[in-house]
Amino acid sequence: MSAIVTTTTTTTYYEGGKFPGYIPPPYPGNEGGAYDIGGGGYGNMKPDQIAAWINNLPVPDGIKNYLRNMMGVGTQGALPSDASAAKTINQFQNDHDIQLISAAQMQQIAETGYFTDKNGKSIQAPPEVQAAAQAFMANNGELFKKMEAAKTGKHDGELGKADYQAAIDDGTISSGNGGPPVVDRTGQFGAPQNGGYAPPPYSVQPPAYQPGAYPPGMPQGGAPLPSDSSAAKTIHQFQDDHDIQLISAAQMQQIAETGYFTDKNGKTIQVPPEVQAAAQAYMANNGELFKKMESAKKGEFDGELGKADYQAAIDDGTISA
Repeated sequence: MSAIVTTTTTTTYYEGGKFPGYIPPPYPGNEGGAYDIGGGGYGNMKPDQIAAWINNLPVPDGIKNYLRNMMGVGTQGALPSDASAAKTINQFQNDHDIQLISAAQMQQIAETGYFTDKNGKSIQAPPEVQAAAQAFMANNGELFKKMEAAKTGKHDGELGKADYQAAIDDGTISSGNGGPPVVDRTGQFGAPQNGGYAPPPYSVQPPAYQPGAYPPGMPQGGAPLPSDSSAAKTIHQFQDDHDIQLISAAQMQQIAETGYFTDKNGKTIQVPPEVQAAAQAYMANNGELFKKMESAKKGEFDGELGKADYQAAIDDGTISA
C-alpha cells in the first residue's frame, strides 16, 4: 500500500522589510538612509555595523548576544566599547577585591579566560570579563595603557581600582556602557571589521611572519614587523638605554604581548611602540630570531639575550649592521 503526502509551503512577505522585531532606521553608519537590517533588499548593513548598533542598545549583554547570534554576526562580532570594558573590569576588581591587575594578568584573562592572583590562586572570569580584557589588550594594550595612567599619569603596568573613576573624571572614558565598540586593528582579539576579514594593510603579512606562530597581531597601524637587523638594533638600544644586561625569553615575550618590561627586581616599565614591534619580530615563528641572537656569542641556548650578542651577531653575519 502506498500513500501520497502533499505539503504546502506558505511564504510571508513583510512590506518594506518590516519583519517581526523590525526597528526603524536610522542605524549606525546609515543615519540618513532607509536600509533594513539583514536579509534581502538593497544596501543592507555590514556585519560590523550591525554589531555596533546592537552594542549600543540599552539592553542587557545577554540580549545583545542573542541579537548578534540571530543576525549572524556572532557574540564576538565586536569587542565592547572602551567605557563598557572599563566598567566591566572595574566591577570584576570590586567583586573579587583585586586592588591591582598587571598587564600580564590582563593578557592572561584576555587569552585564557582565567585570572591568577599574586598568591597563585586562579579563578575563571565570566565571558563578559574576558571580552573586556580583550578590549583592554587590543591594539597592543592601547586601552590598558590609557586606563592605568589615568590616576597617577605613570605607566607602571598596574591597573588600580581607582583608575576607573579617574579615567571618567579626566574624560578618558565615559561613565556607563556608551561609545562605539573597540575594533582590534591587529586582529588579535575579536572579529575583524566587515564581518570576517581585515582590510589591507592588516590582511597583508610580511614574508617572515607566520600567522599562528605568535599572537596574530602586527604593530599598531598594521605595518609589517621590522626586519631582523632593525629589530636587533632596536632591542640592543633598549638594553643600552636601561642598562639591561640580559633579557630572558619570557621577558621578551612579555614585551611583545603587552608592551611592558618587568626586570628581575619586579619593576615594570612601559616600552615604546617600536620596541614592542621589535620584540614581536624576535618572538615570531616560535622565537626564531631570539634563538639566533641569544646564541650568537657563545653558541649556547640558555634563554638569555645578552647585550654583547648584538655585536657578535653582526660579526658572524647573523644580521647586518
